[in-house]
Amino acid sequence: MPTTAITDACICLDIWHGRLLPHLYLPGLRWVIPDVVAATELKRPPREVFEQAGMAIASATGDEVSAVAKLKPAYQKLSTGDLFALVLAKRPHTILLSGDGDLRAAAVKEGVEVHGVLWLLDQLEAQHLPAVQLADALEAMLKNGARLPPEECASRLKRWRQLTAQELDVLLEALKKI
Repeated sequence: MPTTAITDACICLDIWHGRLLPHLYLPGLRWVIPDVVAATELKRPPREVFEQAGMAIASATGDEVSAVAKLKPAYQKLSTGDLFALVLAKRPHTILLSGDGDLRAAAVKEGVEVHGVLWLLDQLEAQHLPAVQLADALEAMLKNGARLPPEECASRLKRWRQLTAQELDVLLEALKKI
């Protein structure tokens, strides 16, 4: 497992909405928010909430700032914060956690290992976070606007809530409307 996870604003908000901050400990993984993301995109909740939970704030080196400038023309849909997250995730033993489709696509194109919040929930499940907390977290994220694949969400909620096939069908239809 990599030693550092660079998070974008989407992941931070999903973690916040899912009430997962107290449960973020994954053995050997250090959580990092780019300083540009913390300063410009984390207003509510404020960055201090994430720092108090053990997430570090990282600055880019001069070379990394230059790399952001060079990438900007190729990835015009990405915010400055997204570009800093992408560049910081190129560091050795580092992954990117992102909920932004354009950033995730750019990461793949740039050869950066990238995962989303469903991967995070799977990791927390492997660390024995109770199923009811995982389900509550996922449902809270969805209610707060997280755009996640309905089938993958339904599969996890079925497992964590122990739903019947009929209940799963109803849930899947509801998720498609979100």
